[in-house]
Amino acid sequence: MTGPVETGGRDMRDETRLVRWGERALRGLAVANIALGVAALLFILGTFLFQQPFAAHLMRKYGAAAPVMTMIWEVRLLGLLSASVVWPIDRCLRPLADLAASVRLGQPFDPANAGRVTTIGWALLAIQCLDVASGVLTMMVARTGADVVGWQPSLAGWISVPVAFVLARVFAAGARLDADLEGTV
Repeated sequence: MTGPVETGGRDMRDETRLVRWGERALRGLAVANIALGVAALLFILGTFLFQQPFAAHLMRKYGAAAPVMTMIWEVRLLGLLSASVVWPIDRCLRPLADLAASVRLGQPFDPANAGRVTTIGWALLAIQCLDVASGVLTMMVARTGADVVGWQPSLAGWISVPVAFVLARVFAAGARLDADLEGTV
């Protein structure tokens, strides 16, 4: 390309820069996601290392009759759920960054993109299932009398799962059409 290509009044290089920025942001979020997973694991470890002070704090806050050990184990399980969501979030962010890279390179219908979007769909399903588990555990914690943040299922999250699988089919069909077009030229 010798000069900027006009696309609806916008310079194509600006769009490429925007996609590159998005790709980098997604890769940065993937690193931050792993850091949060490590923090969740350290939190769980801390509940073991500092169990006595933690239990004493809960007794002061909720009274001597509170099921303190049950509360501590439920908090550990919530920490474990937080750590376990790292993998499916990673399986969303990294393929999305790779998809953005293929778009930046002018190959949105790269055959690998259909697989990437399918991976994202399965990861979104895993996230939704972990969210339901988190909601059930939150309700269990609430029954002990502990302060909890409210929970409700994410309708948008559940809708995103089939959307991802449909988009994967669209990308697969686009890749086939792109290959057919290459064969005719």
